[in-house]
Amino acid sequence: MTAHLLAAGILTTVQDLGRTGYRHLGVPTAGAMDPLAAAVANLLLAQNANTPVLEFTLMGPTLQFDEPTVVALTGGGVNARLDGAPVDMHQPIVIPAHSKLAIGPVQYGCRGYLSVKGGWQIAPKLGSASTLISARLGGLDGRPLKRDDALPYRSYRGPAPRGIAARVPSNNRSREAPKPVKVIAGPQADAFSGGLDALCERVYRLSADSDRMGCRLLGPTLVRDDDAEPVTEGAVPGTIQVPPDGQPIVLMADSQPTGGYPKIAVIASVDLPKLAQARPGDPMSFIAIPLEQARKEKRDRQSALNRLAIAVAHRWKEPVPCALI
Repeated sequence: MTAHLLAAGILTTVQDLGRTGYRHLGVPTAGAMDPLAAAVANLLLAQNANTPVLEFTLMGPTLQFDEPTVVALTGGGVNARLDGAPVDMHQPIVIPAHSKLAIGPVQYGCRGYLSVKGGWQIAPKLGSASTLISARLGGLDGRPLKRDDALPYRSYRGPAPRGIAARVPSNNRSREAPKPVKVIAGPQADAFSGGLDALCERVYRLSADSDRMGCRLLGPTLVRDDDAEPVTEGAVPGTIQVPPDGQPIVLMADSQPTGGYPKIAVIASVDLPKLAQARPGDPMSFIAIPLEQARKEKRDRQSALNRLAIAVAHRWKEPVPCALI
């Protein structure tokens, strides 16, 4: 079965939770910028969190479905319509055959995710369906989707449950300063005047010159205490590097596996969605936490996802009938 793109949206790509096990060979992880929203989109449909989804930025796509199915929409807030009628986010949406789903502009946050029951049927490359545009790898020919593209999916004609809903606390609903992003000290934090406090005591704003590779921050200059040349070493998404101009760069999903700029901090993985849902101009501040707290918060979030998965799976086993036509 096929979903036809009547409009592609902005930077709409196929993503999952990323391509693991290849960074030592120079292959970036890629995957959803907001892995929490992508995972929830799949869990709402009682399927593996790593199932391929569509990620879009600021403007969603419009799709027409050949056969019936069920989808879920998460991430930044959007107005979506099914054959002209409004539908809600963060819950299963029944899609009749030949119907049209139009996803409008992202009203708050930056990115949205669309899952389909059974997943988008995209062949994995190096163990993942994630699109890595810089390498033309994965997804649909390794590129953003465009109008008239056709995306295969499996038809679903069974009942769908009602009353399922899940909120994703990763996006900011206002232009007010959000809660500080949690960070742990990086390997070169002591190389800067004031150390990690130099980053955490200041407010930055997201630059328009940001993308899936990295979020550039604009604000007070971070000054190094020494002129030592750092050794190029491994880097992970969430690493905050500081180039010679003193303006921090946060490495994101498509970032390179190594980096030679000094690393003042690393963002706790539970707070990476805050970066993914930030818009150019949004204020951003940081707060230092111990490594063990970052690990605990990661465990707590996974526990919450596990509870959601169990609850949703039970509802799908004994759903309130909702016929698909």
